Amino acid sequence: MLILLAWVLPAHATPTPGTYPIDSRQSRIDLFTGRAGLLRHKGHMHSVSATRLRGTIEVQEDRSAAGYLVLSASELVVDAPEVRARRGGEFLKPISAQDAEATRKNMLSERLLHAARFPDIVVSMTIPDVQASSPVFNLDIIVRGRAFRKVVRGGSLQVIDDRVIATADFHLSHRDLGLKPFSAVYGMLRVARRIEFSVEVHARRQQ
Repeated sequence: MLILLAWVLPAHATPTPGTYPIDSRQSRIDLFTGRAGLLRHKGHMHSVSATRLRGTIEVQEDRSAAGYLVLSASELVVDAPEVRARRGGEFLKPISAQDAEATRKNMLSERLLHAARFPDIVVSMTIPDVQASSPVFNLDIIVRGRAFRKVVRGGSLQVIDDRVIATADFHLSHRDLGLKPFSAVYGMLRVARRIEFSVEVHARRQQ
């Protein structure tokens, strides 16, 4: 879920080499799922948010970078009103606390994230050249104890004094993460395969 670090870095704003711990107070990952199947009109659009992120980014002298990000599955928040409002559109439709809790319980269950056995989602990354006009981000995402490799491009990055602020909007599928979408009524009501991500990560250089 650091699939977020798809950045475009202006040549005049190279981060100073060093260690940049993630600022969990300002960083967030929001993901959004749709609905599919013949009975999709009876389903809900859901959001899932992670705000207690931890990890670091290491910027090297040769303009490469590497890092990792960890988030706890048990701390994921489902259908936070402020996140749904920020997304807009169909997400403006209110959803009951009971429905949100049922979705969260299913998400953490053995069928999906299996949080009791695999409490953390871990993402490691390497960036060959932080100043490339079209940077490449090689990601290894560990979900349910299994690693999946993904390449991500696009996004933006700002360097302000000793801080790095990265933002990105992109999508993955459940299959990309080794997950099978939840379904009911013999598959006539199910979660859409596509997952939309909106990410904002703040990191400050360690003195």
